[in-house]
Amino acid sequence: MPAWLTLLGLVLEMTGVGLLIRDELTPLAARIKQSQAQPAGGFCRAVAFWLAQRFGSSNPLDQESYVGESFPTRLCGFFLLFLGFVAQAVAVVIYVSSAQSMVK
Repeated sequence: MPAWLTLLGLVLEMTGVGLLIRDELTPLAARIKQSQAQPAGGFCRAVAFWLAQRFGSSNPLDQESYVGESFPTRLCGFFLLFLGFVAQAVAVVIYVSSAQSMVK
């Protein structure tokens, strides 16, 4: 049971972080794609610009970040992160309590 709770917690955390990253990076990727900017730097910057040009939006409205539209997504991301931490904490408590009962 603790292993499944840990796995569930990790999946919830990855989903939450994915939502937060996507919400944060969408306007930036749209700006890079629409400006046709070129990377000036190393390999990591070149990969980041390639991803932005590949997945960024061509719609000029997507360059803006609207608080009313992005708040529910960010709140859901933070809520999933919190639930992931809680699930992992419960799994650790179950594991520790079962280990304590085996010692006695």
